[in-house]
Amino acid sequence: MKKLNIACLSAGKHARKNIIPSLISSPYFELVKIHARNLSGLEEFPAVLAGSEDDIYLDKSIEAVYISSPNALHSDQIRKCLMHGKHVIVEKTAITNFNEAEELFDLAQSKELIVFEAFMYKYHKQYKFIQELIQNRRYGDVLFMEVAFGFPDLDVNDIRYQRSLDGGSLFDAGAYSISCVRGLVTDLKLSSSRLFYNNSCEVDIKGFAAFSGKTSAAFCYWYIGGSYQNGLKITFEDGILVTDRIFSKPIHLETSASISKNGIVSETFTFKGENHFENMFESFFKKIADKDLSPNLEAFEQNLVMKKVFQSA
Repeated sequence: MKKLNIACLSAGKHARKNIIPSLISSPYFELVKIHARNLSGLEEFPAVLAGSEDDIYLDKSIEAVYISSPNALHSDQIRKCLMHGKHVIVEKTAITNFNEAEELFDLAQSKELIVFEAFMYKYHKQYKFIQELIQNRRYGDVLFMEVAFGFPDLDVNDIRYQRSLDGGSLFDAGAYSISCVRGLVTDLKLSSSRLFYNNSCEVDIKGFAAFSGKTSAAFCYWYIGGSYQNGLKITFEDGILVTDRIFSKPIHLETSASISKNGIVSETFTFKGENHFENMFESFFKKIADKDLSPNLEAFEQNLVMKKVFQSA
């Protein structure tokens, strides 16, 4: 199996801690080039340090690019990658410029390239187990889902507080929450939503979205500035499932899911820690190898939902 050459564009704290090490150990990708505004500390990684973004776009040996820049830069960088024939895997929220979203997805389709949104939690055994429970109807149909993702106040200089960089709670914790319920029950449609602001912050700091389907419903809420919360609850016909750490989690952390019936826990499932970033890159590689363009459609539909929530503010 031939590895694909990949570059990392905008290597911030998250990329240095999780993405670059996962790419270095990947049997599917060869990390050949890294670009960041601050190259200090990147010398330890076995890749060429690019002096500019163009060094990545113009390098014909690079077949894919991981984009880890602030949200507001994504659209332009995705376009440049596609125009230079490179597959793209991009941090959430993939595209916040809603007016350009359809154009970019059409461009990817026309060039037979993948635009893949990097929701790593979907590739953890915990999430896959829950998907199988729903698909196999082990506890009957899903009646209701509730997702909560929030965390305490951040440093005042954090990019998630900067409107010019498309920060805010929706494009961070909200993106995770919405993608989760829509990934588990595919016929859900947005029925109501709201974003909340306060006088001291130029971006949304919390929000909610309600969804309804043919036989089930879901409610998501998210926030910046509160006690840490990161969980999923599903009410089935024959039991209630509760998880811990459904989204972000250290790769060595053991997680769980429990089923209760009539107030009594009847089953508990544990999941050993695993590197869901490596799993995500494996899935990205297979999409490229199979020329499976479906992630374009998936990401586009997610974008439409995010647009409706954003416009509700």
